[in-house]
Amino acid sequence: TLHELGVTLRNQERWEESENVLRRALAIREAVHGPDHRTVAGTLYELGVTLQKQERWEESESALRRALAIDEAVHGPDHPTVAVTLHELGVTLRNQERWEESENALRRALEIYEAVHGPDHRNVATTQYALGVTLLTRANYGEAEKLLRQSLEFYKASDGPDHRNVAHPLHHLGLLLTDTGRLAEAKPLLERALAIRERCYPPDHKLIRETRDALSKVD
Repeated sequence: TLHELGVTLRNQERWEESENVLRRALAIREAVHGPDHRTVAGTLYELGVTLQKQERWEESESALRRALAIDEAVHGPDHPTVAVTLHELGVTLRNQERWEESENALRRALEIYEAVHGPDHRNVATTQYALGVTLLTRANYGEAEKLLRQSLEFYKASDGPDHRNVAHPLHHLGLLLTDTGRLAEAKPLLERALAIRERCYPPDHKLIRETRDALSKVD
């Protein structure tokens, strides 16, 4: 119950409460099941994501790596549960500017998801987006654009053209097109991303500020 409460609190952006509840759940599970049980890995994963939301990258990495080691031991290296943890680890590593490690973790997650689910699954699209962002930071523009466009098409078809999930690849495609000098292509994508984000988030949200800043560079 504490585990699920922690996830619910995180989804309300109540980071400190989420962390406290998840740490309590983790302590109980470690005491009852030992340090290497699959339920311990599950709570470590959720704690790692909560720490990630607070931009506490090193602590997030530590929790996620421990969860990953348990997941691999319990499920094997090619299980979708392993891919879930690899995905978040890749995001955490990217935010530490550890580009190559991030890319490797996300590529491995994507390979597992594609093998398990096929090419048209939400988890595939989510990891395509994350990997596309990492490749963008590494100036691997060709592959990054392909992955971002694939994730964009999935979200448009699955969630509708005005969903917040659509704004994320739109924003990063706009950044990519700006970086490669394709300003006329970048501007409408960034304008659309901004319109979606302004409708979905509070006016002072950091995602809105990021897209406004990106748009100012193509005007």
